[in-house]
Amino acid sequence: MTDLTFGWFLPTSGDTTCLADPDARIPQGPELFDEIVDVVDNGGFKYLLMPVNATCWEATVLASYYVARTRNVAPLIALRSGYCNPALSAKMYATLDQMSGGRLCVNLIAGISDDDTLADGIPDSKKVRYEKMDEEVQIMKRLWTS
Repeated sequence: MTDLTFGWFLPTSGDTTCLADPDARIPQGPELFDEIVDVVDNGGFKYLLMPVNATCWEATVLASYYVARTRNVAPLIALRSGYCNPALSAKMYATLDQMSGGRLCVNLIAGISDDDTLADGIPDSKKVRYEKMDEEVQIMKRLWTS
């Protein structure tokens, strides 16, 4: 049996102390991120999810920044189809994985909603985004193994 592992979520679009209270919002920013990353790195957590949506800070940039400042945490970058050229993603992720000592993980997503992806300039339906994701993953795998 494998050991149970836990991950955490970096709220790069902000956080809250009470979902029903707009005044309880905690804005995104370096102070919030530093506090969470420190807890994750020193608290026995394995992964730290770096989400991707229209209101989030850029996941790969944050993962690169925090990989250099941590010893244990594995950045789990959400990769949304259509968001980034697959050749560039393949190169960035291979570089980050090497620089982190093999800690990088990737979470493939098609996006939260059509409205959210449209806000990032991606007009495709979820069905089309899944089809593109398949093609993008094939391109990245080919680049990683050639």
